[in-house]
Formats: sequence, structure tokens, C-alpha cells
Amino acid sequence: MQGNLISNFAFQIGLNLSIKLFWLFGIEVAVQNILGPETYGVFYVGFNFAFLFYIILDLGLNSYNSRTLGGNEAEIKNLFPAMLSIKIMLAVIYFLILIIASKISGHSALQYQVVLFVGMQQILVSFLTFFRSNISGMHLFRTDSILSVLDRLIMGLICVALIWLPFFNKTITIWQFLWAQSIGYFFAALIALFAVLNKGAKLYFSINKELLLSIIKKSYPLAVLFTLMTLYTRIDSIMLDWLLPDGLYHSGIYASAFRFLDASVMFAVLLGNMLLPMFSRLITQQKPVNELVSQSYRLLIIAAVILPLCTFFFGKQLYLSLYPNYGDYGVAVTQVLFFDFIPMSMGYIFGTLLTASNQVRLLNYVSFAGLAFNFILNWLLIPKYQALGATYATIATQCLVSGIIFLACTKIFYLPKKDFVNTKVIGFIVISIMSFYLLSWLNPFTWIWNMVAAILVSVSSVFVIKLINLNDWLQLLKSGK
Repeated sequence: MQGNLISNFAFQIGLNLSIKLFWLFGIEVAVQNILGPETYGVFYVGFNFAFLFYIILDLGLNSYNSRTLGGNEAEIKNLFPAMLSIKIMLAVIYFLILIIASKISGHSALQYQVVLFVGMQQILVSFLTFFRSNISGMHLFRTDSILSVLDRLIMGLICVALIWLPFFNKTITIWQFLWAQSIGYFFAALIALFAVLNKGAKLYFSINKELLLSIIKKSYPLAVLFTLMTLYTRIDSIMLDWLLPDGLYHSGIYASAFRFLDASVMFAVLLGNMLLPMFSRLITQQKPVNELVSQSYRLLIIAAVILPLCTFFFGKQLYLSLYPNYGDYGVAVTQVLFFDFIPMSMGYIFGTLLTASNQVRLLNYVSFAGLAFNFILNWLLIPKYQALGATYATIATQCLVSGIIFLACTKIFYLPKKDFVNTKVIGFIVISIMSFYLLSWLNPFTWIWNMVAAILVSVSSVFVIKLINLNDWLQLLKSGK
């Protein structure tokens, strides 16, 4: 299973590096520079507002589906029709609630139109995610990897044509951007549906009330969890709009900084998606999870240390190379915000473990505390520090939530703390900090080569101090074929 973890994770990372990073830093950056921070802020706030209600589309069904199929793949024949019926009903309810909520919030005509457009996109995303949960639940990780980037590939090609091909206007409007995304989501969802049907699912509607109520009863705690997590991770940009007179501008700056974090978090998200059915199967079979947790932790700790150091020591050059007109304000937000990647990545591992073991009530309590903490900090810090205030609140909240989740996992699953804090981990952190500091201070090459050299030194130290044993990796990769 560990071999499968590494080989599939490597495949997913390679695929996502080639597609999603191009989308984030090639397409979205170009779009934001064309639209400007305020207009892009309209899209970003609208996206987060629509996403606040995304749980209505899910109700924890996707996690429940992946967890159930991870334990018994044959269940797809009974689950798929019932779950699909629920998803269609939830899509109608979601869109009606979104219309009402946007009206109550007093959005401008432009914001209202953007919110509804994004709402339609979220419906497509919910179906795509549901179809993918069936694929990942059956441990078809490579198929899921391809589906995970298909939407970005399609919408990326459309945006490339609009922005760079000579027979178009070489520009893009907010509406063209929204349409490109919608087309990508639609065709990706359609292809994912065919992939699920090819694996034995039947396409018909099932209105079995007893089964539907049973599914909702089992999945609603996950729905509550998703709602709480969405609120304390997405409300910051909305509060910037609420609490500041020029909030859309600050939301646009925050979005530009968050893009770096979003690109990095995909490592943790992809790993978490694979770990959920794996943890579920181990727990169902009453097998220990220690080795899988330890392996996952060692994979993520490398990125969790190196990537924040990249933005801290070379953040100004990185940021201004993408956003030359946004200045030091955006640089400062990016350098600070990226440290949120450390607790976030750890939260994906240990939060997934608690989810797989059905410790959802505990996660709900922790997430509710995180939401209250985040709201209070945002309310206090945003008026004074603007986007930096939202950044401080985000990091503090994630440290609180991830710290509690980690301690809970060590107690429930008897995980030895020495697997996570030991001389090898500390040595890797110290070597990484020293390499980045010295190369940025001595500045022997151009900034980008200084950063690459620091990364190479840090990665090399992983094998020198045997935080990860290369021979063990090769054996695991062979066993996963």
C-alpha cells in the first residue's frame, strides 16, 4: 500500500505540476493583471461567497462515498443512483438559496451576476467531484489524477486562445473568463461520468426514501464539518470586502498572494484525497495506520519547509515577476501568508485520518472553535492591517486547528511523537533555513538560481541525513507497480 501511495502520488504531482501550475501562474496571473486587482476582486469575492454555500451541494456525500467505496467497491451499484438523485435535488436548492443570500447581502448588479455565474460553476464542480469520489474510492488513482486536471486543461486552452492568439483581441473580460471556466467544468464532469459508468455504475434515478435518509443521516456530520472548514478558510476575503471601504481592491491583493499558497496546497490536497480510502481500508481491516501516516508525513514535511522558505527569502522577486504593478503590499502579504502552508499541510494528513476513522464530531468541535477564533481575529485585525490582518488571522487559526487535530491523532491511534519531531526532522529544518539564508545573503548567482541552489541543498539533505531513504523509496515504488 505504501508503494502505491508513493507511485500514485508521484504521478498525480507530475500531472498537476504540468497543468495546474500553468493555470495558476500562466492563466490566472495573466487574467488578474489584465483585469486589475479591483475587478478581479469582484470575481474572487463572488467565488468565495458562492463557495460558502457549497456544502448544500455536497452535505458530506463525497467523503462518505469515497470512504464507503474504499471499504467495499461493490457498493457502487447501490450507492451511485441514490447519490446522483440527491445531488440533483441539492443543486436546485443550492441555486435558490444563493439567489436569496446574494440579494440579502446587498451585492451590486455586477457582483450579483458574478455570484450567480459562479454558482452555476459550483454545481458543475460538485458533480465532477462526486464522479471523482467514485473513481478514487475504488482506488483508481491514476484515472482520478487525469480527471483532476482535465477541467483546468480545457479552460486553460480557451484562455490561451483569447489572450495570446493573434486572431483574437489578445485580452479577456471577466465574462469570457467565467465562460471558459464553465466550459472546462462541463466537459470534465461529462467525461468523469462516462468513466464511472464504465466501472459498473448504472445511470438511473433512485428515489428510495429510506436509503436516501440513511445516506444523509450518515453523511450530515461531514456536511457540518465541511461548512465550518469552508467558513474559516474562505471568510477572510469576504470580510475584507465588508470591513474596508476599498475592500475589493484588498481582496484582489489577497487573492494574488493566496495564489502562491493555493498552488502549494495542491500537494497536500492530492495526498489527502488518496489517503482517505487508504486509511478507511486499513481501519476497516483493523490494521495499524502508523506506517502510512509516517510515510505521508515525510512526504509533506519536505514541501512544508522548503516552499515557505522560497517565498520568505525570494518572495519579492517571485511576486514582482508575476505582478509588477502590485508593489510591496502584495509582496508582504505573500511572504507572510505562505507560512500557513505548514499547518495546512499537516492538517490534511491528520484531519483525513480522523475523518476515515469517523471522528467527525471531534473535527466539528475543533472546526467550530477555529471559525469563532478566525472571525474574531479578522474583525480585530483587518481594519488596522488590511490584507495582512486577514493573513495573520488565517495562520493563527490554522495553527490552532491543526495542532489540536495532531494531538488527537497521537492519542487515538497511539502514534509515537518521535516519528514527527526527531533529530532528522530538526536537522532538515535547520539545514534548509541555513541554505536559504546564506544563498540569499551571499547572492552568488541571479536570484532564481540562488533559490534553485537552496532548494537542491535542502532536498539533498533529506537523503544525506536519511529523513527519507532512497533505497526504501525505490523498493516501495517497485512494490506498488
